[in-house]
Amino acid sequence: MLEEAAAKAKITSELFQGKSMFSGFLTVNYTTASNLFFMLQVAENNPENAPLIVWLQGGPGWPSTYGAFKEVGAFYVLTEDGQPPRIFTNSERWTHDAHVLFIDSPVGTGFSYTEDDAGYPTDDDMVAVHLVEALIQISDLMPHFVPGSTFYLPIFIFGESYGGAYAVALARKIKEYKRIGYLDMDELDVRGVGIGNGFISPAHQSVYSGFMDSVTLMSHQHKLALHKLDRDLLTHLKKQEYEEAYRVSQESLRLIVYNIMDLTNMYDYTYTGNYLTSNEYVCFLDKPEVRQALHVGNTKLRFGEIAHQKMRGSIMREEKVGWLEDILSSIKVLIYSGNQDMIVNMRGTANMVRALRWQGRGEFGRSQKTTYWVQHEGRRTLSGHYNSGGNLTFLVVRGAGHMVPISQPVTARQILNDFISSVHTDFIGSVYKPVVVDKGVQCEA
Repeated sequence: MLEEAAAKAKITSELFQGKSMFSGFLTVNYTTASNLFFMLQVAENNPENAPLIVWLQGGPGWPSTYGAFKEVGAFYVLTEDGQPPRIFTNSERWTHDAHVLFIDSPVGTGFSYTEDDAGYPTDDDMVAVHLVEALIQISDLMPHFVPGSTFYLPIFIFGESYGGAYAVALARKIKEYKRIGYLDMDELDVRGVGIGNGFISPAHQSVYSGFMDSVTLMSHQHKLALHKLDRDLLTHLKKQEYEEAYRVSQESLRLIVYNIMDLTNMYDYTYTGNYLTSNEYVCFLDKPEVRQALHVGNTKLRFGEIAHQKMRGSIMREEKVGWLEDILSSIKVLIYSGNQDMIVNMRGTANMVRALRWQGRGEFGRSQKTTYWVQHEGRRTLSGHYNSGGNLTFLVVRGAGHMVPISQPVTARQILNDFISSVHTDFIGSVYKPVVVDKGVQCEA
């Protein structure tokens, strides 16, 4: 049965240029007929021994096919000179050395669907329950997707933006299930969690007045207005008025984007285009020949409206911070943050990291800040700074916005490889700082 299911999921269309890929639906709740869409892109090098990367997009409600066709997958979808969208090979694809599993989550996102209104998750715990069920099925199918692979391959969970909350919730749920015996200890072997510009702590990451002071000179009126919104947000959080807190956070962002900064894009305040939020990949996915290739039939492609509405009451809850502290006791966690992001900015994330309480906090606090270098086309470039210790790495990526793989694709791929290579130690960058030799005065009198 599993062999037959794997054969049916195989993507054979010439559209995808012979890449080994699988896609389809995983039923995660039979009572409500809830199904998650997945796309697996198989590692190109040494696939029998490659790790599995689980990629989770944010929103809530952004499909993970965004990551597949705009960020880390084997292909980009681009539109040129008014032509229909087409795919092009992504030279910095994460599938060089790892399997990458993209899941449209939660139910109601992308191609994922349910036949019962009760099947839509309303909190991050329910999202995690669905994702565990999906991963159990993928784990069973992997030896049939990749002959020579195993049920027990190492797993790294990556979440971007609100997908960071999903990543933490999923790792915690797997740990919980192992503790109560629902999963065997060697099942779903999570080796690390990567959080890219992840939204975990509203109390630290949805207050903007301090951050804006470091970006621009605000008028006195704007500074007072933003500071008041920060106080209102914290008051709502303290009273557990989460939907009101969310409303205030959106009001703060509107004030910043339309009045204080006159921004084109809040995901990267240096960016003047619309590629970060354009939907050319959605137009590609909706083409009849692509639908047929991905085995989705006439399933409606949703861009998050239902999932976001259902999850609204959970977005601003602080419980994800405690979950992150819990998994840090036994799992390596990488938090990487583009320094040009505004919506989940580096200052807020750094404040969240400082406030974390876990067993390895002292070791992390004693760690030395280290420069992060990337080698590309014969040039060594300073791409960021990081601290690492006590199972936690915090890396600030220079010249990157909310979607680090779009802003700095070469750096993002190296971060992935370095994280996987460092899973048994503190994070270590693979490219060393260049040696600067002082040759003295070069000019003669």
